[in-house]
Amino acid sequence: MSQKIHKKPRPLPKLNFPRQDSNDPTKPKPPPKPQPRIKKFNTIQEIPKNSNQNSNQNSIEKKTKFINKLKQFENISKAQNFPNKFEKDKIVNIPKSQSEQLRKSPNKQQEEVKVKIEKPKKSLSQNFPEQNSANNFLKKPEKTEEVQNKSEPTENSKKNWFPKVLREHPDVLSLKERVLPLTKEESLGKLYQLGYTETKESLTEKNLVELILKFLYHHGYDQTLRSLEVESGVFFEHYHRKEDSLKQLLEISLQNTENLWDSKYPFEQKNEEDPEVLFSGASIDWDNEESLENDISVWDEPPDSEENIIVIIDSETKKEEIRAGTLNKLIERLASDTSQDLKFVQIFLITYQSFTTPNKLLNKLIQRFHVPENLDDANFKIFKAKIQLRVCNVIRSWIEKHLTDFNEKLIKDIYNFVNTSLTEKTLVSIGASILKAISKSSDDQAIQDDEAYLDQRPEPILPKNIFSRSLSLLDINEEEIARQITLKEFNVWQKIKPRELLNLAWSKPKLKHRSPNVLQMIHNFNVLSKLVTFTIIECEKMQKRVKAIEKIIKIGEQLYLLKNFNDLLAILSGLDDSSITRLKETWELVSNKSMETKKKLSDVMSHTGSFKAYREEIKSVNPPCLPYLGIYLTDLTFIEDGNDDFIGSLINFRKRALIAEVILQIQQFQQKRYNFQPVYQISYLLEDCPYSADYFYSKSLQIQPRKK
Repeated sequence: MSQKIHKKPRPLPKLNFPRQDSNDPTKPKPPPKPQPRIKKFNTIQEIPKNSNQNSNQNSIEKKTKFINKLKQFENISKAQNFPNKFEKDKIVNIPKSQSEQLRKSPNKQQEEVKVKIEKPKKSLSQNFPEQNSANNFLKKPEKTEEVQNKSEPTENSKKNWFPKVLREHPDVLSLKERVLPLTKEESLGKLYQLGYTETKESLTEKNLVELILKFLYHHGYDQTLRSLEVESGVFFEHYHRKEDSLKQLLEISLQNTENLWDSKYPFEQKNEEDPEVLFSGASIDWDNEESLENDISVWDEPPDSEENIIVIIDSETKKEEIRAGTLNKLIERLASDTSQDLKFVQIFLITYQSFTTPNKLLNKLIQRFHVPENLDDANFKIFKAKIQLRVCNVIRSWIEKHLTDFNEKLIKDIYNFVNTSLTEKTLVSIGASILKAISKSSDDQAIQDDEAYLDQRPEPILPKNIFSRSLSLLDINEEEIARQITLKEFNVWQKIKPRELLNLAWSKPKLKHRSPNVLQMIHNFNVLSKLVTFTIIECEKMQKRVKAIEKIIKIGEQLYLLKNFNDLLAILSGLDDSSITRLKETWELVSNKSMETKKKLSDVMSHTGSFKAYREEIKSVNPPCLPYLGIYLTDLTFIEDGNDDFIGSLINFRKRALIAEVILQIQQFQQKRYNFQPVYQISYLLEDCPYSADYFYSKSLQIQPRKK
């Protein structure tokens, strides 16, 4: 039987600390008594899974005690006007009775209160590292790297999640933009509910709805605007411009700046009676005083002569064709008592901003309306009625077709004209038609987005990874890419106004502010061309590069079928970039079918004969269609450079007729639009391409180096 051996346990070693005098600071002090520490976790994920239920209960109890102490401290701070931010020369003093009450609390609770109170002290500790309060209650916290890193926003921090979502999901951004105006106007309504009874009674529900509709209109939320009009029964009069007043003032100031640059007269010699600029952007001979039409009324203009008008009679049709004339003579022909040439009116209203301003034109028309009573005419009443009727017809046509030419000042002037001058029985109906034309928005001329129209839209062809961050053009169907490119570009094309195409505004630095949509189309053309080059050049493997070329050729074919010639040429320009064409080994692997398709498309958009093949193609095309804008800009450039603005002192109206002919060709393709469903995830990929031609060529050299 084995015998158990009992070993005597070894005694623990004694820790002997040397004696020290209380006054000797060099000698080490004994360590303090150990106190239980509560581990703090920065995030929920750091909490260990093995934590028992008792620890959870303890933490809950501590939290409740901490909250109670915090509330007590907040009440103290409110009573003593405790500042939200600590100032440099102020120290917070807590009353003795309250501070003693806080000291009597348990140690653990006191530590938690200290931690909470010390949070605003962090910023103070950097400037005052050794400053303590009178009661030694606030202490400088020891900063660790974790605390410093925690204060800095990171990519995954909660502060950045909302902008990140809006960047990655444009549909959420679109929804936010549609809902946000309603929430803003709701807060406005709540604000006006407060106050005096008179304010409440004067601001009715209809007024609030009108404020909401006005806000939606100015910010371009047309679909929400129409829905709210139907639901509320309140309809908004769209007589405001889509630009706010600040933008209008900036435009006027820029026009002033333009004329100061062009003018040879000093500023003091400017006509003080007419503060608006007489001519905006035209190449005017400022040395010729007659071109300014200084204070000469339409009725004071001398009779027709070679000095004020040049008329050519067509030998076949026997019709008069105005070659040139003064502004007053053109206004006479615009509202003639004999007959009204509608073609002349159309040309004049399209091109008048190349030689005068909207304000000047309206003043001249009102002058023409007020026929002097001293005219020697047996049929004076008939003569006066014809003149006045034709002036009103011109104003109504001007408003209906060129509403964006009017700012708030001109609208008020027209209202005053109607209310003061069109009060006779024979003119009341025409005045009502003018006011009705004002109430219509330019957007009402477009097709309304009713249910029948929306039902005709084809279903979009979406890839499975449509919501993926790695979505690229190579993942999307060629037809759907062509649809989104066309839809995006046509939205800009449809907004181009005649004034953007006058005086070569898009090519002159001081006039570029006039042509925002023309410049946007030029920008989109260049971006799409670079995206094509980028998509091919970023493919490192040969087979992937070949597939990218074939896919882009298919996109060009779909654009041709959609009659989008503008973006078709952008696709071909990207394929013909020097960094792509030099990759001979890659092009040798492209299929014959794709090469034949590319040749066919290139022949249509060939530059030979001033785009002769394209011009023949566009003649037989029916809308919707997106022509190549560069053709029209080139034609306008030849007209502007080849013809003078003035013939002597007379406005060259023949030149304006040639310009109007080109602008009318653009307008005929602006009427009917494409009916596709926008897909924001795809259009987002078409927004920009920040890479340059040098980058593309360097990548091309990496793929296929030069042969020595």
